[in-house]
Amino acid sequence: LTLGIGSKVIKASDVIFERLVKEGDTASEAFKAGKKAFEAAHETWLKEIDLVHVVKGEFEERAADGVFALKSGMHTVEGFDEFLALSRLSGKTYEVKEVTEFTLERIPEGGPILKKVFPNGVIQLQLPRDAFLNRIAYKQATIDVSSDVKRRGIKSLWPRSYSVESIAQISKDIVESNSALPNKAIIGNNNGIDIVIRADEFKKVTTSYPKWVE
Repeated sequence: LTLGIGSKVIKASDVIFERLVKEGDTASEAFKAGKKAFEAAHETWLKEIDLVHVVKGEFEERAADGVFALKSGMHTVEGFDEFLALSRLSGKTYEVKEVTEFTLERIPEGGPILKKVFPNGVIQLQLPRDAFLNRIAYKQATIDVSSDVKRRGIKSLWPRSYSVESIAQISKDIVESNSALPNKAIIGNNNGIDIVIRADEFKKVTTSYPKWVE
């Protein structure tokens, strides 16, 4: 089962919402509101930006243990919240620890998710290896801090204050004002936040997230 492409990601949100309601979880209303906002934005911006990748992320149910694991994307707090819910519903609960810096190259399997919050609202995560679907997905989430220092399992999230619509509009505006070659990284800025964006040959945004800051 793959979650995160087209209608499948919306179906995943339905599953989360229904289970949360049955369990009497107070987060159910937040998921319901977020789901409606995403569906509306997804329809509006379908040809302009891959909101599934940027907002929700793409997941697969890992055959070995039945746990939903991250394949790519997930650059918003909403997506991270849904990842935690999907993981919990499939039998995996992560401890989330807030830190002021990442000091380890990698978080071992079974370890916590480290969360660093910047004054401007940007959030950086360092996830353990088992949060990712496979070695390829884990390798893609690697940051080179310097020539000989790496941080693995990294995800950078837009501030919670940015709506799905605003992320789409800002990303598209940056692409339209840039002449970079397809699939090359573009660095834009919004309110002092550096944004990394990639777009295809049709200028459709394929990813968008705050730039890594040590």
